[in-house]
Amino acid sequence: MEPEVQQRKGWAGRLLVGALVVAAVAALAVQGWLEQKAQRMVASGRPAPSFRVARLEGGTLGLEDLKGKVVMLDFWATWCPPCREEMPALVTLAREYQDKGLVFLAVNADFESPEDVTGWAQMTVPGLLPYVAFADSEMLSAYNITSLPTLYFVDRKGQLLESTSGALTEPQLRRMVQAALASE
Repeated sequence: MEPEVQQRKGWAGRLLVGALVVAAVAALAVQGWLEQKAQRMVASGRPAPSFRVARLEGGTLGLEDLKGKVVMLDFWATWCPPCREEMPALVTLAREYQDKGLVFLAVNADFESPEDVTGWAQMTVPGLLPYVAFADSEMLSAYNITSLPTLYFVDRKGQLLESTSGALTEPQLRRMVQAALASE
């Protein structure tokens, strides 16, 4: 074999090994990031942190007012593209399952004005307004909100069932809603 061909094969092998090392390091980094993200969220099976939120359409609502209901608590902001993608499915499921005991709270987590949220919702997500509430800094801290959207499910007894951050598809959300409603 010519030395030039051998040299090319040697470089190709080194490149392949280098690519495999980079892929392994990237996989470990993603796994670590996912584990860290899960640790930041409030753990399932614990009592949900208490809250009282101001509702866009007036009045307040607290966790203690929702005993006996399954709560789908979504933290979002108008500037958040994944929030915009996910919100129509959340509204659809809230309407579909409200008679089965589901309460949806779309909790604005960015201290946006009621006027800004109203205008955005009317243009972007028809039907959202009755579900909108506003978080205060204590609530955001209690639920460890570090990214948007972040979704929590609270069972009928006030215990956290499940939580996730990042946008989900309607089929994924539907499975979560059904599982939450089926829990005791």
